[in-house]
Amino acid sequence: MPNRELDLGVDVAPRHETAPSRCTGTPAAGDLLRSKRQPPVHVRLEFDDGSAVVVQGVGLIGRDPVPRIGGAIEHLISLADDTCSLSRTHLQFGVSASGLWVRDYWSTNGSEIECEGRLRRIEPGVPVAAPNGCSLHLGARRVTVRTVATGVTSVSAAIVGWGAAPRAGSGHERNQDAYCAELPVFVVADGMGGDGGGDLASRAAVDALASLGGRQWVTSEMLRAPLAHARAKIGWIDVAGGRPPGTTLSGVIITHVEAVPS
Repeated sequence: MPNRELDLGVDVAPRHETAPSRCTGTPAAGDLLRSKRQPPVHVRLEFDDGSAVVVQGVGLIGRDPVPRIGGAIEHLISLADDTCSLSRTHLQFGVSASGLWVRDYWSTNGSEIECEGRLRRIEPGVPVAAPNGCSLHLGARRVTVRTVATGVTSVSAAIVGWGAAPRAGSGHERNQDAYCAELPVFVVADGMGGDGGGDLASRAAVDALASLGGRQWVTSEMLRAPLAHARAKIGWIDVAGGRPPGTTLSGVIITHVEAVPS
């Protein structure tokens, strides 16, 4: 079974202010890859009960958080806590140009942040940077910080929006997924095989298709070669017993059919 879930959304919408292409066959150079914007990064909070919130502004976490009068609060997140280790209003968070910040809201039992295996206390009222992958310890509850990469790219007479948010599935220590979001290739592979090399299999599949990134157009013939190479490379993965590794592969490759993005 796949070991975790990764969402790679690709949305192609018409671009109303662009004149129709004058190409009738092969697209002119630069017509497909017209512009590329730096993808923004959003932040998602993943809670130990399986729920998650994409951060849109300032928020509070607690048993029954209450904002101060006059404060602009976007999120009020209530967490169940039978141990009463969580204060009514325990932690404040928000986003800035540099990423997510958190600060203990003068809670009774305090807050801690764990980054790369190092745990430290968060001083009450003092904002602290919370980077991707760190964990917040709020009494008996745990919150994991994840970045969500997104992008918007112009493709001839269409606009492509994409997003990717990887996370390890429950019961698995390693993330065995891989993805590529480089125009015109948007694919995600979910490795299978546990310690048998599922992560190597997913990376082999994505690396093979990533070789098509940056091309003006992709034909079915151009797609067959990297897929064959990926199959061969996965077959070469050395596993010590157990079933051989594998991977799922899904996604979108944008090309032109009669001068229309498809």
